[in-house]
Amino acid sequence: MFEFKYVELMNWAYWPTVKMPLDQRTMMITGPNGSGKTTFLDAIKTLLRAPRLSSGRRFTDYLVGNVGTAVVKAVVTNEASNGDFRPFEFRGFSSDLTTLALVMQKKSGRWEKRFAMLDGDVPFEHLKTLQGSDLITPSGYSHELNQAGFTSTLTKVLALEQGQTDQLCNRSAKELLDLLLDVHGDKEIIDRYKSARENYQAASMELGQLGARLAEEQAKLLTAQKSADEYRRFEKLKGELRDLEEVQIPQAEYKTAGSQFGELKLAIEEHNTRLSPLDREIIEIQTKLDNAETELERRKSEVLTARDTKEEMDKNEREHDILLARLMAERQQLTEITATVKGAKSEPVEPLRAEREGIRRAFLKLELEGDELNHKCEDFNSELADSDQRERKIYPSYVADFIQVLKAEKIDFRLLCDLVEISDLEWQLAIESLLGRERFCILVEPKNQLKARQLAEKSRYRGYIVEWDRNAEVTRQPRYENSALQYIEFSEAGVPVWVVDVLDHTRLVGTVKEGSDLDDVSVTHKGYRQDKRGGISIAVDHFYCGSLGQSSQKKYLEEALAEAQKRLGQIKKEKAKHDKNEEKISDRINVQEMILQASDADARTQMLSEQITMTNKKHHESLALKRSAEQKLLDVLEELNNFERDCTEQGKWLVEKRSSRSEHLSEIEEQQRLVAQLTKQRQKIEKRLDDALLTDKALEEVADIDELTPRYYAVQSLLEEFGEAPDATLVDVYDHYKTQYEHQRTVYSDHESGLRNWENEFLQARDKYLVVVDHTIREYRKNVLSLAEIAGVSTEVVVPNLEDDKAGLENAELVVRFGFDGKRAAEIGGVGHSGGQRVVSSLILLMSLATSGGQRGGFFIIDEPFAHLSIERIDDVSRFLNQTECQFILTSPTTHNVNVFSAARLQLNFRIKRQNEDFAPIPTVIRR
Repeated sequence: MFEFKYVELMNWAYWPTVKMPLDQRTMMITGPNGSGKTTFLDAIKTLLRAPRLSSGRRFTDYLVGNVGTAVVKAVVTNEASNGDFRPFEFRGFSSDLTTLALVMQKKSGRWEKRFAMLDGDVPFEHLKTLQGSDLITPSGYSHELNQAGFTSTLTKVLALEQGQTDQLCNRSAKELLDLLLDVHGDKEIIDRYKSARENYQAASMELGQLGARLAEEQAKLLTAQKSADEYRRFEKLKGELRDLEEVQIPQAEYKTAGSQFGELKLAIEEHNTRLSPLDREIIEIQTKLDNAETELERRKSEVLTARDTKEEMDKNEREHDILLARLMAERQQLTEITATVKGAKSEPVEPLRAEREGIRRAFLKLELEGDELNHKCEDFNSELADSDQRERKIYPSYVADFIQVLKAEKIDFRLLCDLVEISDLEWQLAIESLLGRERFCILVEPKNQLKARQLAEKSRYRGYIVEWDRNAEVTRQPRYENSALQYIEFSEAGVPVWVVDVLDHTRLVGTVKEGSDLDDVSVTHKGYRQDKRGGISIAVDHFYCGSLGQSSQKKYLEEALAEAQKRLGQIKKEKAKHDKNEEKISDRINVQEMILQASDADARTQMLSEQITMTNKKHHESLALKRSAEQKLLDVLEELNNFERDCTEQGKWLVEKRSSRSEHLSEIEEQQRLVAQLTKQRQKIEKRLDDALLTDKALEEVADIDELTPRYYAVQSLLEEFGEAPDATLVDVYDHYKTQYEHQRTVYSDHESGLRNWENEFLQARDKYLVVVDHTIREYRKNVLSLAEIAGVSTEVVVPNLEDDKAGLENAELVVRFGFDGKRAAEIGGVGHSGGQRVVSSLILLMSLATSGGQRGGFFIIDEPFAHLSIERIDDVSRFLNQTECQFILTSPTTHNVNVFSAARLQLNFRIKRQNEDFAPIPTVIRR
């Protein structure tokens, strides 16, 4: 942060002009009451945009007399500390001093304030004639002061009322936290939180009152509803019981009896019809089962015998088959070996195997080379096909896109690559590689320069936008022999000079050796660049310059394709040759291996032929026996399974038939008894009810007796519970209370919806407020601990936990304890602290509001800090002030205690204006 060097005032209060130095860290202002100390300090506060002046004063209170202009000027430092940036470097100020100025002019009867920040020490005469470009708005001035290190918190601390700055230790923990939030907190978030809390509490209280009233109306309604419902229920039950007894139950009984009567008669006839076939089937099945046991045992014995025979035949056939296959394979092998080695010459095998392995490795190497060349040919063909289809140059995508943007904006332009013609195709690659990305430099007329560059920034165009001078010369003679410019022609004027210079200063050489012998920049045919830094390949893949750009690229692709295809033909021939050689050597190796096996092949072949004939005959015989045994086993197994399945099914059927017969007999007896009973019941009902109630149509609408009976007893029981009959007027009472309740519920619902909105807003504001409070307290704690360490004071700062205690947020406190001279830390303002200790405590609390632990500077005005202090405590306070990196202006009344001045290296003595004089006396300056 900057420090003050001096302050100069013009027409401020009763000083026409006065210049007072402030070039020390700690300064003392003395003088009796009314001598102008506060007037001078308010001038500094006004310059620094403090939100309040002393005792509620305004800056216009200090503009007295018939003056049209007043100026407050301060010269401050602009030096970099510890290798950091200068405070006003953001404005481009490079001088070690900066001028802060406030010019107040009276226009149309009102005072206007104009602020300025100027590089260096600017005299008053220049400040009176500032231009509009030199002036800064009040908000902009405050913002730039903040950037220079004079933060908004320092401004708020500066606005504290005189007499409060050294009395912070007298505040309670709650008051200290409130002050901290007022200085540091986000005012908008804090105000929003308080407003949301008040609105939510008011809405909640109002809803509670409405809820109580709604509950009262609901209680009345429920009581009335219960009574009305009891009356309606009694009348309904009474009518229902009468209807059940006299009509519904007799109808249901008559209907049920008629339905059951017909069903029983049909059931008796059906049971009698089924009994005769059942008796015949039971006798027939029982006879079959009696004779089945003996037959089952016989069939099982046949299956076991057939299985044993089949397994024996399988084993015999497998043995003959295996033997025959082995003998035939051995004979075939001996025959082939004998035919192959007939007339062959014996030679060593190992050299032949080594030669074959070498041929295989060479073949594999050729295959890999061929695959790589095939891929290259595909790429070359693809690029040639693209070049054949092009009627014009195809630029890179980012260039083509930006060209469309310029055309859409109707901006005339030229691409550098379209203006450059390369006269010698031999140097096409070298020159295009030298230009590289600069080939896509875009030339635009001066009137369109700004617009084109703005479009380039938006499109992120990776080439220069340069001015197109149509009147520039088209050509320039090369200054150096064999330079790139020698092979260049420009189709239009306006090529940038720096491009021409690059071409003129670059020599084209045939080899790297030639370029390394030169002191200048050089590029070879293949795009290898050499300069003072060393050498690097800058070769490009595509050509874009002039009319030869496309044709030279196509020629290069055709030559590369022809060369690759030629090599592929050679590889094909070499692979065919290797194939033939490998085949020959493999044949020779096989012959040598067979020679070793063919020495006694003839005798063994004759013996094998005889054994094969005999074994083949036996195999055919065993195979026929095996197939016969398999078929026999399948037949007897199928017969056994079918017989067992039939016996099981017949046993089940016998049990089912006997059970069914018994059931039929029991059902016939029961149904005959029910028929007689139902006939008597229907006759009784016919005597009690009207014939119209017993018609088929009337009976269809009647419920079953099983449904009506439980309901009858339930209704009867409910009526017995009433005792006396309820009063009929209870229904009217209920309707009245219902109307009142519905109205009250509508009112409550509307307020409840509003409360939810207030609650959501309150919770959101509270969450943001918690973040602000927690961050502010922790930063302040860090600053307090840092300053206390400088002062040699032990400190405790208790950070309140605000997350889990909703009620605690409203009553949160910031508890700070200081311990001096090795004593246990006690809360601020405690009786255990002396006057000097209380001053040091207050200074720590004050400076922590506006600095970063005393490490980044600051500016403070402290009113009479040494009042009533002993010499030793004055020394303690002075020592602490000198250990910080802040500037202090201390005030003191006229006193005989010279020790109060020992803390300051600079003393300003103010005197009271005499009544018969127009101006106040100039303060005197004492330096130590």
